Amino acid sequence: MRRLILAALCAVAALPGCKTLPTPNQQAAAAVIIDVAAGVAIQQGSPLPAVWKVRAAAFKSIATTMLAADQGGTVTLATLQADLQPLIAKLGPADVLAANALVTALGPVLQQQLGANPTVGATQQAVAMVLNDIIAACNAYGA
Repeated sequence: MRRLILAALCAVAALPGCKTLPTPNQQAAAAVIIDVAAGVAIQQGSPLPAVWKVRAAAFKSIATTMLAADQGGTVTLATLQADLQPLIAKLGPADVLAANALVTALGPVLQQQLGANPTVGATQQAVAMVLNDIIAACNAYGA
């Protein structure tokens, strides 16, 4: 599992920096990284597909809630983190660990998507892209 997260983080580091909006190729690469990170977090600590489905549903619920909050027009990475932590805290202990691992793995993806352009609009777009990719990954687990 740690190898997959490490591979995902290395792939993010290999992407060129974004001074403008990410290109379609950069967005596709980020989507793959998000899918891998979400899959690793969903499967963390359990070989049981039933557990994965429950965890994926919990992660999808959080991502959907955060996506709705992201539409407010004033999102920053700091406000997103502040809104996210109480939602994660409601999960069971194993799920909290998995969710925090996912958040940690996705931090570099968001930073890469923002690059040198951390405007509110760019932040909203990057956050929405990440959250939509998480929701899609959770759907693959039946959430």
